This record gives sequence, structure tokens and C-alpha cells, in this order.
Amino acid sequence: MKKLFLVLLLLLSDLRGFDSIQTIVLAAGRSSRFVGPVTKLATLVCGEPLVLHPISVAAQLQLPITLVLGHQKELIKKIVQDSGYSFNFVIQKKQFGTGHALQCSQPTWTKEHILVLNGDMPMVEVKHIKTVCETHIKENADVTFAVSYNIDPDGAFGRIVTNKNGTFIVEKKDFTGTYQEYPMINSGIYIFRRQYLEKTIDKLEPNAKTNEYNITDLVNMANENGAKIRSAQLSYHFGANTKEDIAKVEKIYDKEK
Repeated sequence: MKKLFLVLLLLLSDLRGFDSIQTIVLAAGRSSRFVGPVTKLATLVCGEPLVLHPISVAAQLQLPITLVLGHQKELIKKIVQDSGYSFNFVIQKKQFGTGHALQCSQPTWTKEHILVLNGDMPMVEVKHIKTVCETHIKENADVTFAVSYNIDPDGAFGRIVTNKNGTFIVEKKDFTGTYQEYPMINSGIYIFRRQYLEKTIDKLEPNAKTNEYNITDLVNMANENGAKIRSAQLSYHFGANTKEDIAKVEKIYDKEK
């Protein structure tokens, strides 16, 4: 009994400060790069629907979870309900990008910090989320996001560009530099101070090429607003955009068994 108490005490102390965080999981997108009649978020990855991977991590950290649903929303909602995880949800009626999806979740914001996870992150683990959240809280940041090293020119990743004006996430379609010069990519994990989000979320503007509102612009806007930005470097990128990506993830898991 004493040993069990000590383990529980250690777990609770390990999560100190996390009671000020809630999680938004973006699960509304159609994913044009994943061809098939069923949304990629319902695809089994290592025996579990893709969308459950980030949800499982948030649940292990005892974080309140809000899903943003849209494309094939009833299917995704049923998958999560059947899994037994506790969550609430909002609907993004029209898919106008990740920034708009986050905006749709605004009525659910109650905590001091808002952790945002993409729904297609099969390799994300508790330790990764802890690293990002602990960096954010320790540094008293307004915006913190995860980065990783990747010089693959074929990857559909936003690049991290740092210059005299600040640190920016540049989407692949807008990136004009070299991968060797800018080897760090956006890993799709963000945490924002709620106060910062409330000031900026309605100022997002649509991308000129796609007409979508990008969550990455919330990071870029922080430079202009004098907000405190931090990044946390992780070992690799966690997203899965195509069936080929999912096959690669399963090979990695098989090697680690």
C-alpha cells in the first residue's frame, strides 16, 4: 500500500502545473493527400484508429479533451466514444483550415493554457507532450511549439525560419529557402496562453493561395505582437499525411517491438 501511495504521489508531482492545461485535438480535416472513401483518422495504425493516438496521450496526462469534428464527424465521434475516453466536441461546419478549426473551439476554452494537437499523430508519446508543456510553463511563454530536424525535400512540412524579425513557421508551399539552411520543421504540437489566443484568434487572415486560416500564423503573429515565443526540439516529426507515411510508421513500431 505504501509503495502504491508513493507511485501515485510521484505521478501527481510529475504532472504539477498540468491542471492549467486543456487539449484541443484537430480532427475535422478532409486530408486531400490521403486517397480513399474513409477519413484517414479512422485508419488503423498499429491496431488503433489514427485519431486515438493523440487522444490517448492527452488522456494519460489527465488533460480535458475537446475534439474539433467536421469531415465524417459521426464516424470519428463514434470511434472515440467506443474507446471510452472522456471528451467533448465542437463542429467545424466548413473546413477553412486549422486556424479556423481552433477558432471553432473557442467556446470551450476554460484553462489558462490551450494545447493543440493534430489528429494524425501516430508516433506522439506522453514524453513529447510533457517536454513541450513543461517548456511553455517554465519559460512563462505565450506561444510554444514543437520542432524537429528534417531535411527531406519531399516532406510536406512547415519550415522554421529565424531571422532578425523573429521565429516563423513557413508552410512548404510558401518556403523558398534551402532545407540545409533551415533544417528544422514544425512538428504539429502547439501550446498557447489562452489570453494570447483570445487577443489574436479573430485577427487571422486567409492564406492568399489556399484561402484557409492556418494555425501557424498564430505563431508568426506573436513576433509582431511582442509575445514570448519558445520552441521545444523533439526527436522526429509525428504526422502521417499519406498511406505511405502510415506504412513507414508501422515499420518503425515493428522494429521497436
